[in-house]
Amino acid sequence: MLSVAVSAPFVTNAWLSRVALGIPTPHATAADGHNRLMLTKAIDLSARRRRPVPLPITPEDEKV
Repeated sequence: MLSVAVSAPFVTNAWLSRVALGIPTPHATAADGHNRLMLTKAIDLSARRRRPVPLPITPEDEKV
């Protein structure tokens, strides 16, 4: 949750700069988004299992 709070000002400033000043903003690719999602899911799975999990995770890994 801390990372969201820390990144919120950057996201707001980037959006405002884009809208008000036309300054280009950084964009993520679909692959970037997918990688971040899989990392987040692995972190959640690791916390539930209380041990490290190997990457990449599979749908079968999440059934536990």
